[in-house]
Amino acid sequence: MEIDNHKTRVDRHSRVRHNIHCTPNFQPSLKPFMRPTTALKMSYKRIYFIRHGQSEANAAKDRTGNPNDSLSVRDAKLTELGQAQASCWNTPNALTQVYDNEPPEIVICSPLRRAMETASLAFQNTEIPIVCSRYPRERWWKHYQCIGSEHEETINFANTLSKSIGKLEELTTTDQFWNPELELKEIMLDRDENNVSKSGLYDPSEREAIAQGMEATKEFLKARPETVIAVACHWGVINALTDVSPNNCDIVATDLDIETGEILVLQTFEPPGDVEKSI
Repeated sequence: MEIDNHKTRVDRHSRVRHNIHCTPNFQPSLKPFMRPTTALKMSYKRIYFIRHGQSEANAAKDRTGNPNDSLSVRDAKLTELGQAQASCWNTPNALTQVYDNEPPEIVICSPLRRAMETASLAFQNTEIPIVCSRYPRERWWKHYQCIGSEHEETINFANTLSKSIGKLEELTTTDQFWNPELELKEIMLDRDENNVSKSGLYDPSEREAIAQGMEATKEFLKARPETVIAVACHWGVINALTDVSPNNCDIVATDLDIETGEILVLQTFEPPGDVEKSI
């Protein structure tokens, strides 16, 4: 995908960013219907959900109006626009305007490549560590774009990123939440000769329905030792947990009640600057 010189282009191998069109010290746009953030209460955790930047599959859908879900977009990566969107959060004061006096102690990212790269670009000049977890992976496991790469490919990709990601070795253990090769076989069995799902792309597979991944994600966050957490993940995850429909690289600030499991949406922030928006 080609974008003009006012957008960012990131060379994954050299890790050099060019022509970022994100104004320094520009405050992120606040979507007006949300509640203002407040001091964190004792029984709550502050969770900042950040949706990944535009992916290859998102870009194809934007052009055609229909999902582009073929083997070519398995574990879809960011486009150049997606890299620009994520990099805007790395401009001076952008993230601090979001979390004010409640900065994340850790960033947890989905093991899908678009989420890992978003986390590494957005938080690359912070001292906040990034770790990978299978729990906030995208829903809809019958989509090629929503299943992971082979483990070696995931590691090789992570090694090209601008900030290191921990806990990737844990992905070698498969379970009901993470089993890319089994899911690949299930997708192929579900498609007809025209690559159309026989059972409906947006209906969960039997394994996904049993896994109850969104409840597991919430329990995982409740059990973490940190009080303030950023989660780099996906539209389906954020929408399921918060009922918010974020655009690419929006940040949704929430409070998670660790006693009841209720998630209270506080604010949604768009990427700062005049980078092109996408869904």
